[in-house]
Amino acid sequence: MRAGHISLCGGPSAESQAADRATKLVVVVAEAQGGEGVGGPAILAVMPCPCFEPQTITGTANGSGGRRPLIDEYDGLCHALPESVPVPATARFRWCNHGNSKGACGLFPPQEIRSCLRYELTRFEDRTMRVLCIEEQSYSPLRWYAFEYFADEQRLEPEPQDTCVRSQVLAFCRSYMAHFAAPQNSSR
Repeated sequence: MRAGHISLCGGPSAESQAADRATKLVVVVAEAQGGEGVGGPAILAVMPCPCFEPQTITGTANGSGGRRPLIDEYDGLCHALPESVPVPATARFRWCNHGNSKGACGLFPPQEIRSCLRYELTRFEDRTMRVLCIEEQSYSPLRWYAFEYFADEQRLEPEPQDTCVRSQVLAFCRSYMAHFAAPQNSSR
């Protein structure tokens, strides 16, 4: 069985952006055989933690040059404990923004079956994005669902019930719009 997904791997160069505001996308196609998941640790190890609620883009990003699954690096809240707590700066880049924290982050709840969340842009037209959210467990897809993001209204449909998923989808979409979408024509 063949499976594929589109992963955002950075933004356009200054030349490309000025020329056609094109978005660099890398198409990753992987074989899934015998119940094995799509991809592997090298591709899937950098995704946001399912317990992370991004709130604001950080003023100083860590790990410059590395892939940022939410496009920008975010500060936010950790929902791994019964009471949400601000994410410590020392954990923000490696565990919260890059996830797959299960077994590595001391706050990650042992009963949580999701190890990370992955977001894939599957369509972008007329300032509306279709984003696929894939919940992963041990580097394999666990379940997935799609959302439509309406940029002009800043709304998602359907509305995610999970606070962290909702915040991560919004962060991904807003960062994508800020970095890669052509400015809206004000003469409309």
